[in-house]
Amino acid sequence: MTFIYILNAKIGFNIPLNTSYMVGAVITVMLTAVFFIKAVKNKNENIEVDVQLEKEAV
Repeated sequence: MTFIYILNAKIGFNIPLNTSYMVGAVITVMLTAVFFIKAVKNKNENIEVDVQLEKEAV
């Protein structure tokens, strides 16, 4: 919805609403694909996400 608003708003790109819906859908699909591709890549690289941090001496 944010993409559609920015594309359609007069302060944004001022594109007609129907076109904004189509472009917004394409952008959403592209970003979703990038997210899942990156997630699979990170899973294959075994990136540690729960790492214990050492406490600093005071």
